[in-house]
Amino acid sequence: MMRPIEPARKKRLEESFIKHAALARFHRWCALNAHAVRSSAVEILPDGRITLTVELESEDAHTSPARCRAEMTALDGTLPHLVNVDGARAPVGALPFDARNRLLSLIHYFTSLVENPARDPTPFRELLTENFALHYVDPPISSLAMLDDWVTGRLASVVASNHMIHDVSFEMVGDGEYLVTVAMESEALFPDGSGIISKNRQSWRVIDDASERFARIAEIQIERDDVRRFDLPETN
Repeated sequence: MMRPIEPARKKRLEESFIKHAALARFHRWCALNAHAVRSSAVEILPDGRITLTVELESEDAHTSPARCRAEMTALDGTLPHLVNVDGARAPVGALPFDARNRLLSLIHYFTSLVENPARDPTPFRELLTENFALHYVDPPISSLAMLDDWVTGRLASVVASNHMIHDVSFEMVGDGEYLVTVAMESEALFPDGSGIISKNRQSWRVIDDASERFARIAEIQIERDDVRRFDLPETN
């Protein structure tokens, strides 16, 4: 039986996948409206609805940042619906292809699926190329059957997890092909009350077809650093 978990940590872990899903949806909106996110705060209301308070920087360098508020529904499946955005400037003229927001949307959505307690492998398929390799385990996950086993097995052994994305950088290496570096800190909790906190740096190779809802992952390599194990304290 899992030992009691401190309330603030429990909330952070349980809400993380919802917050990543909300950011995935919002970055999709930003990609269509020529905005870059400077900072954001996500709040999940008691009825499941989501609000984001965001500081936006227009892609036009001559305009000042603006604060806006986005309202979303509760998750409908794996993503919320965007209801309203107040305070953001409307785009002017033709919109550029916004690679950064497309990539951030992919990263947050994939992370949300990794954390999602439903442990459903089906939504992952939209985010993977035909020939993919995820180097989370050895041998790497490189088929849909292996993906199913990873999601319903390895991921399902985690009670809850939280991935904090600290930095994202990318370079275009071909037509619609990107090399993306993602630095993050993760916290995973296991059924016996033990857990792991780790820092890692991931190298993603991504193929993006703008006609599709999300870019797709061709490969993820991972370098783990500073892995610390912990046990929840016993209660009296």
